[in-house]
Amino acid sequence: MKKMIIGKVYAVESKTRLCIGTYIGRVFDEYYILKDVIQKNKSKNNLVSYFMRKPRKIKNAVFSPNDIVYDLEEIRENGKKARQQMEQRALDKILKRIVNENFEW
Repeated sequence: MKKMIIGKVYAVESKTRLCIGTYIGRVFDEYYILKDVIQKNKSKNNLVSYFMRKPRKIKNAVFSPNDIVYDLEEIRENGKKARQQMEQRALDKILKRIVNENFEW
């Protein structure tokens, strides 16, 4: 499990649920707590029904160290970098067609 920062928003995936909430600390030096959580329960039987169900809001949720933790800011930043790289590649292709040679900034 990676180091989590108190007050930062994380997404946590366990075997039975997916939750997004603000990290507020640890319990028993092992489990960690999120507050103001939006939770969706997973369904093994039907993936479509999982996405159709509305999320539930709960006050606090406790997770084990075996659950997968995602840093939402990191995911957003990686997406932003990927879009910028795609735009740069597209611009390079357009400029190469116009100039008919290898163009670099």
